[in-house]
Amino acid sequence: MAQMDFTDELKRLLDEYGDEVRDILEEEVKKVAKDAAKELKQTSPRGDGEKHYADGWTSKVEGGTAIVYNRTKPGLAHLLEHGYQGRRDHVDGQPHIKPAEEKYSEELVER
Repeated sequence: MAQMDFTDELKRLLDEYGDEVRDILEEEVKKVAKDAAKELKQTSPRGDGEKHYADGWTSKVEGGTAIVYNRTKPGLAHLLEHGYQGRRDHVDGQPHIKPAEEKYSEELVER
C-alpha cells in the first residue's frame, strides 16, 4: 500500500512540475516573439510604400510555437528579404527577417 501512495505522490509532483515548466516556457516564448516583432518594426525596410509593411509586424503563440508575421503586407516579406526581378532590373533583397530569427532563436534557448 505504501508503494502505491509513493508512486501516486511522485506522479502528482512530476505532473505539477511539468505544468509549471510549461507555463514558464510559454511565457518566455511570448516575450521573445514580442521582442522579435518589435525589432522587425525597427529594422524592416521603409522605402516608398513600405511604411505599412514595417509597422505590420506582430506575434502570437499557438500550441507553444511562436509565430512572428506581418499582418498588413505578408506577401512583401519574401520579396524584401530575398529580392526580386523588377521590370527593368533585379532589386536586391534587404535581409531583416533572418537576422532577427537567428538572434531571438538563440535568446530563447538562453532563457
